[in-house]
Amino acid sequence: MSILLTLTILLFIPYALLMAILQWGWHRNHLSAVETNPHPSPPRTKLTVVVAFRNEASQIAPLLACLTRQNYPHDRMEVFLVNDHSEDMSATAASQWASSQPFVARVLHNGAGEKGKKAALTRGIRAASGELIVTTDADCTMSAGWLTSVARFYELNPAELIASPVLFEFHERRFFEKFQALELLTLLGTTAGSIGAGHPLFCNAANMAFRRSTFLRLKDPFWAHTPSGDDTMLLQQIKAVPSHTIAFNPHRESVVTTAPAKNIRAFWNQRKRWVSKSRYYKDRDILGAGLIVFLSNLWLVVLFAGAVLNPGLLLLLMSAFAFKALVDLLLLRPLVRYFRKQNLWRIYLPAQLVYPIYSTLTGIFGRSSGFSWKNRNYHVN
Repeated sequence: MSILLTLTILLFIPYALLMAILQWGWHRNHLSAVETNPHPSPPRTKLTVVVAFRNEASQIAPLLACLTRQNYPHDRMEVFLVNDHSEDMSATAASQWASSQPFVARVLHNGAGEKGKKAALTRGIRAASGELIVTTDADCTMSAGWLTSVARFYELNPAELIASPVLFEFHERRFFEKFQALELLTLLGTTAGSIGAGHPLFCNAANMAFRRSTFLRLKDPFWAHTPSGDDTMLLQQIKAVPSHTIAFNPHRESVVTTAPAKNIRAFWNQRKRWVSKSRYYKDRDILGAGLIVFLSNLWLVVLFAGAVLNPGLLLLLMSAFAFKALVDLLLLRPLVRYFRKQNLWRIYLPAQLVYPIYSTLTGIFGRSSGFSWKNRNYHVN
């Protein structure tokens, strides 16, 4: 028992320190990013929105409507929608929309030898004329002030890469959707906290901005040989550049929302895709933080299995579970309050029970099995 207690302490002390650092980073980032000018001048930055899409005919209309409603100066923005060999009416819908906009809007197409989101984004970025590239996904929505918020933040914080918030929309009475929303909020906290602490770990291409000139200087910015992870791969590349600057824009006006997975199968496949890119990570910060989180969740699963066989371990299991749940509050509490998601507290403890098992399984299978994405199958080499 003393050995198990010692191992538990050795595993959870680094986890607690990690959560404390992320919470400090969020607080530091949040305070430093607050605009002090009550009457900011209109943004001056020329920007290009790039959206890669494939078979999104049933989902792209809300995004296009949101782009039309942007209050950004029309002479300083352009939108490039890049079609990745769609097999439905996505390209037709995008073309009809683009032809009726008061700003520059174009539909581009991946060539015969180009496949995947990374190729589509690269095509759009190379064709762009904006100083700042802003990316989002075809199933996302945002406020009318989205681009204005991103540009103003950039002008106050001229970083090579800027991450902004992505949140899930969810039905109040559906645990499965709220579980995903809570998990994404945790990932958002990890993104913001790590950037604020000076050791960026993640970002989300559904709401990401970066300098076009920086992108073009990189040899392989998205790691084109990998099917997923355009966002984190780009972050790692920029992070490796001497004197790089990476920032997080916390303003609520910059939030992008999207829908969670509709069923367990889609959820499992999506998470395997997310985890699959970790096979290519080289950044020490990302690898270290990922190992700490994985081992802490794995140990809870081990203690649970041990308690089933030996009830004498139940107290240690309950203590470890309670400690982790309290430590996670360090990061989640300010985020829940800031983004006004207090209704997620109702599922906090049940989610804490589910998460270690799910996280451990995806951590193992995501690195060892394939996944499907946009009607294409990808295999782990």
